[in-house]
Amino acid sequence: MRFTRFLVLCALAACGGADEHLTQAAPGAEDPCGALPATLTLSEGGRAVLARGALVDSAVVGEGVAVVPEESRFVVREAAPQVGGAVRVQCAGRQVAIPVTVQPLTWSKLAQWKGGAKEGAEGPLGREYFSMWLDEARPNQLFVFGGFVYEPKQFTPASDLWRFDLGTSTFRKLIMSGEPPLSPGGRVAPIPGEDALFYFGGATVKPNGALATAPLLKRLSYGADSAAWSDAADASRSTPSYTGAFVYDSKRQRWLSICGMDTDRGVHCQVDAYTPKSGWAAVATAGKAPRGRSGFHYAYDQEADRVVLFGGALSATGGSVAGDTWSLNLAESPPRWTLLFESDPAAAPRRNGAWVYDPVGHRLLVWGGTANGRTAIPGLQSLSLTANQERWTSHEVPRDVPPRASGMGVYDAAQRRAVLGFGNETAIYTDLWALAL
Repeated sequence: MRFTRFLVLCALAACGGADEHLTQAAPGAEDPCGALPATLTLSEGGRAVLARGALVDSAVVGEGVAVVPEESRFVVREAAPQVGGAVRVQCAGRQVAIPVTVQPLTWSKLAQWKGGAKEGAEGPLGREYFSMWLDEARPNQLFVFGGFVYEPKQFTPASDLWRFDLGTSTFRKLIMSGEPPLSPGGRVAPIPGEDALFYFGGATVKPNGALATAPLLKRLSYGADSAAWSDAADASRSTPSYTGAFVYDSKRQRWLSICGMDTDRGVHCQVDAYTPKSGWAAVATAGKAPRGRSGFHYAYDQEADRVVLFGGALSATGGSVAGDTWSLNLAESPPRWTLLFESDPAAAPRRNGAWVYDPVGHRLLVWGGTANGRTAIPGLQSLSLTANQERWTSHEVPRDVPPRASGMGVYDAAQRRAVLGFGNETAIYTDLWALAL
């Protein structure tokens, strides 16, 4: 990896806003361009944002760097991975140059431990098809729940809850009340304003080892040392979903279930909406819908008011995998499906990778996953989510970071990083990694 420098030339003091790694220059007393940022730093595959002010589109020309005009700003991205360029904008009859640096993505190990089911274990057992989230009220607290563990054999369901302190790098197993769901492959979404979330979907395991899905929605209220489970109100009318998508639609104050696997009907791309007052209801959609799938990677893109999904298994057995990328535009009524990419050489088809939505860089990060159930997809892939300018990019991952499938990731806003870990390939991994963004 290397640092690449190019120039952004911008006009007017109103261009001074940027929301990624921005150092602000001191404004000049008489110079209308004096409040421009002194430097811009792009995270590799990320973006910088310059406020539009009085600029018009014709005044902005990109050379070797992508500049996308939006209503109130210009979005600056690399035109190619770590390849420089310039944006040329007239400012008071002259050009003003702002150096821009592309900062490589960097990995560091946060923790590695010996997992165990007995008291005194350093941390949780290795697992897959589990849930992981950060506590918004206490951003240094990471939670890990459930999934399938590998002891005494693979696909043993678990319902344990652990808290990882990002400050001390230590785990603690939490005491739970109520009935935790023994339903691996479910998804979690926050309940805004509360130390609580909903756990949706997943599957139980029959005595013969087969999976069985059923409507399931549980509420988890949690603190630093304990947690309580309860049934969600009016939760019985949803379409069962194993490794589907479950998100909170903040603009409409509802939760959405999108696609997944139902053991009775197979993989599907049904969309359902839930509110505690009204329960579940099917959501009609416009446009050609994706093929049914499970084990895909997704993001609730609040900025663009849509849900984006990539890849996944196209059958209940997982033998066929997808490499397409879709958007469900929630701003339209009914929400509209749009195919963004049928395929892309930078993003190999896969299922069951780890994924993270980066709201500052406005991108979906995908790490690992598998196409064949035996080997993991190498590298890290990122999807730029600038509307109508979406692009997949592949990034190298250091050799000491083992590739894997069935891991999980979360976005750590306080530290501006992704936290990823667990999963399996040549080994069963009990580790956590930080990806600086």
